[in-house]
Amino acid sequence: MNQISRVLLVGGLAALVCLPVSARPGGGARSGAGGFSSSRTRTGAAGNTRNYQGSTTRTAPGTWNTQGTVTGARGNTGTVHQTTTRNGQGSWSSQGTVTGPNGQSGTYQTNTGRTAPGSWSTTGSATGPKGNTSTYQGSTTRSAPGTWSTQGSATGPKGNTST
Repeated sequence: MNQISRVLLVGGLAALVCLPVSARPGGGARSGAGGFSSSRTRTGAAGNTRNYQGSTTRTAPGTWNTQGTVTGARGNTGTVHQTTTRNGQGSWSSQGTVTGPNGQSGTYQTNTGRTAPGSWSTTGSATGPKGNTSTYQGSTTRSAPGTWSTQGSATGPKGNTST
């Protein structure tokens, strides 16, 4: 998977940031009526980290806009601009654009749904600047108050899969 595909997949995972405060893994801070800010760091198996910082604003009932920054292990930065819509009780869809460190952009879409109390499932796809598409499928579960676990896998445009 190339760098833009990785940034796009991280951007797709950022869709979880748009869950309501009561359901958002990792928490966040309210930034006023209808908005909140969030930041998180993920550490990979090799000890490398990715950071996400962003803010979300409610633009209409059931609709939120998110702007954020994703910083990779080598310090490369990408931006995320996303619109999230609540489709029903416990169900959201998101569409967004990610711009990588080289200025190239790609798009993504995700669908997140509550599968049980404290559990959510997310599927999505990301299309890079050259038209190559990657897919993501994963789940997030609250195992205890304040403790969340996330599992998932991404499949690249050539069929290679990573978890």
